[in-house]
Amino acid sequence: MFDFIPLLCAICLQAQDVDAIFSKANKNYNLGSYKEALKGYDSIVQLGVHSPELYFNMGNAHYKLNRIAPSILNYEKAQLLDPQMRTFSTTCALPKT
Repeated sequence: MFDFIPLLCAICLQAQDVDAIFSKANKNYNLGSYKEALKGYDSIVQLGVHSPELYFNMGNAHYKLNRIAPSILNYEKAQLLDPQMRTFSTTCALPKT
């Protein structure tokens, strides 16, 4: 029973960390600091977190940096996680892979 408590606390702390990192990355994106935003998004992926919103934001940041191939890759990852999500690559004239 008591072995479970530290694990639960670690999971809660990680969730708070992820939320804080995601907020900061989004703030960097909104300020036009796309490379800094990507660093934040990448660190979330390194923690093992995957969400359509995360990959969509990564796609947008890559697109703003004129990195078309990584932007498409991330948009497709977002769409794999949520097939109902309308990503940039599905609504614009970007090449399909």
